[in-house]
Formats: sequence, C-alpha cells, structure tokens
Amino acid sequence: MFEHKVAVVTGGARGIGKAIAEEFRREGTWVCVIDLLPNDYYVGDLSNQTVLEDFARKVIADYGHVDFLINNALPLMKGIEDCTYEEFNYALRVGVTAPFYLSKLFAPHFAPGGAIVNISSSRDRMSQPQTESYTAAKGGISALTHALAVSLAGKVRVNSISPGWIDTDYTVYQGPDAAQHPSGRVGNPMDIANTVLYLCSDKAGFLTGENICIDGGMTRRVYPAFQAFECERVQVLMTHIGGYPRHYDPRAVQKIQSVHPKLFIAGHSHILKVIYDPVYDLLHVNPGAAGEFGFHKVRTAVRLTIDGAQMRDMEVGEWSRR
Repeated sequence: MFEHKVAVVTGGARGIGKAIAEEFRREGTWVCVIDLLPNDYYVGDLSNQTVLEDFARKVIADYGHVDFLINNALPLMKGIEDCTYEEFNYALRVGVTAPFYLSKLFAPHFAPGGAIVNISSSRDRMSQPQTESYTAAKGGISALTHALAVSLAGKVRVNSISPGWIDTDYTVYQGPDAAQHPSGRVGNPMDIANTVLYLCSDKAGFLTGENICIDGGMTRRVYPAFQAFECERVQVLMTHIGGYPRHYDPRAVQKIQSVHPKLFIAGHSHILKVIYDPVYDLLHVNPGAAGEFGFHKVRTAVRLTIDGAQMRDMEVGEWSRR
C-alpha cells in the first residue's frame, strides 16, 4: 500500500515524528524528513520561508511528486509570563505557517490519493498554565486542517490528530499517572504513528476535514458526551446528538434510564422541537440552531423558567439569518 510512495515528515528526527518516519520506512515508503536536528535528508529551520522553499524544491527534484505530508514539527511552548513577542510568532511560524506553506508548495505535486496529516494536540481544546505559544499554534493547525480539506477537496484529503500525553521514551507508568486515563495507560509514539498510516491509507478514503483525539480518553473525562446536573429541583440531561422521543439514540436511552431527567436537551437537527415524552416523563427540547451556517432558515433559541420542581413560561426566539 505504501511501497514506493513519498512521505514528507516535518520534525521527523525524534519523538512522534521519528516513529512516523520509521513506520513509513518499514512499509517501503521513501521518507523526506526536515528537522533542526541531524537527520538523513534535510536539516533546516521550519520558521524560515527560504528553507521551506528550498526543501520543497529538493523533494520534487528527488522524487517528482509527494503522496503524504505529515506536519508534525513541535512549536515552542512558553507562557504569557515569559514568552516574548518574537518567541510567540516563532511558535506560530513553526506550528501554523510552515504547515500552511508546505501544503501550498506541495499542492501541485500531490499524487492521486494524496493525504495531509497535521499533528495538533489535545491542547487545542483544553489548556495548562503558561502554554500560550504552544496552545495557540495547536489551535491554529486544527482550524487550518478543515480549511485545507475544503480548499483541496478532490485533490488531497486533510485530517489532524490531537495527541494527549505521549511519552516519547516509551516509559510504562503505573499508579495515578496511568489510572487517570480511561484507557488505563499513558500513550506512546506508536499510538500516533499507527493512526497516521491509517489516515494515509485507502481505508480512510472517506475521511477528510476531521480531527482524531488520541489521549486515552482524557478529553472525554473533562468534556463528557453527556452532561447531567440539577437546576433547582429539576434533573437536566444535555447532549449534542440524542434523537427524539421514541427515536432516541441508544446511548441517550441508557443515560435517560440511569439519570431519570425531567428535562432532556439535545440538538443536531437544526429544527426546533419541544416534545413531552410520556414514556420517560420528561420534556425533550431541541433548541434548533443559533449559528449562521447550516440548512436552517431562521436562528432559534428557547428560554424557560425553572422554579423549584416546576418548568414554566417557555419562550421561543427567532432571528433571521444575516
């Protein structure tokens, strides 16, 4: 599947990038690495436009085309207290500008079935203190992914991966470090490399513009698919895609049966609906869509009063699309 293909891997001299490069080589792929660290193809600074152009020319001169571009290079991680203006912009040049520019440079040279995989981070959705330069770059490359997927539609598939805690030394952790992950362990570079090769394969031919978070379930622990809470004395259950009474998503049925909500808020259809469910004795509310994009004709919202155990005075708001 990958034999005699050409893969470009940025930041491929160590860590996750090295694992990706090695896995491609095992499959018979010609790998072109660019990194500040010594490697067997190209040593250079990804923040430099001239370096990127020279590197791209070399790849095309050597192989004539590109099959896969893996934007993996690690941007600088510094926080608001210590990060200078120059350092912040350096992180963005490595983490966002370089992936954009390499995608642009290689766009005319991708072979049929080509793929771009951007390595983001779970920091694109949740943060730790003093990581602003890194987090901004990773948020940027995640957004760049779906933009490129649309712009390059029909030519190249573009997806991203958001790793969580990946120990590049393959350390096996025990105790709380492992137990905090729903998967029961800390990740290693092969977790990412295996997914990269899948995204570049024909098996992922219907997948583009998507992000895959590989963090052992930590994001789901922070941002669960369902939110259950009590407002006044009303038990509330919320989710994105939950279905409707008598047509609930199976996962929603399990949650309803365990939580016993009186108010179930679920969306996805962009169509405002309020339905009483006599089977589970709950009020189902789909507030519709408040955004500018989608097939809905109007933007909608629902407001109601919760007073003790009572829900009353429901109002529906409608606004035209701009």
